[in-house]
Amino acid sequence: MAGRRFRSLSLGLRKTILKPLTGFAPFRKFNKSQKFYSRFQLDNSRTMYKKSHANFLTGFTLLETIVALGIILGGISGAFGLALQGLSSASVAKNKLVAANLAEEGIELVRRIRDNNTIADISDGFYDGSPEWTAGIGSAADCNQQYKIDVSNSALLSYDMTPLRLDSATGLYTHSVGAETPFRRVVEITRSSTCFEPMPGVDSSNQFRVRSKVYWTERGVAKEVVLDEILFNWR
Repeated sequence: MAGRRFRSLSLGLRKTILKPLTGFAPFRKFNKSQKFYSRFQLDNSRTMYKKSHANFLTGFTLLETIVALGIILGGISGAFGLALQGLSSASVAKNKLVAANLAEEGIELVRRIRDNNTIADISDGFYDGSPEWTAGIGSAADCNQQYKIDVSNSALLSYDMTPLRLDSATGLYTHSVGAETPFRRVVEITRSSTCFEPMPGVDSSNQFRVRSKVYWTERGVAKEVVLDEILFNWR
């Protein structure tokens, strides 16, 4: 009797456990159209994700490219500007150096006249002032009198604003041979003691002032180099 009750209870419990719950379907069956629609939705979402992801990557790469190009162009333009500035500075420095040498040359050419006069005076063993040490160097009344002179001509000539020329064969600057340069040189002679301050302790008749000026124009700007020197009768 007890065995029958136990089997009945077991059978009833098994039926209760195996009985599906109301409203719950553990295994849902799809027909072919539902399966296709579900797969289409999944594939479509994957495609849209891939496209949006690709567009994001493409946009990011384009932004990187623009930034990189901006950096490169900025660097190139900066370097190009520095190169131009360097070339301009080199040209300015070169012209200043040439002008300074030409101005010094003007003074040295006048000094050569003075030295030649002194050598000629003592060539006979006597210093008698013949020729005078200032022979060919303006007049005693000169006050900032302007002259021109170059290595091809040992004489002071009236200044006429003739530009200096560079002889490519010799490398010398003259007023007659070679290609014209932007430089003009004027030599001013001042022998009158009323026009300059003589050196103290030396007779004013035994000294005079030489001023050598070199002019040129660079990029529309007037430039000049001026040198002064007092020459003496060094007998």
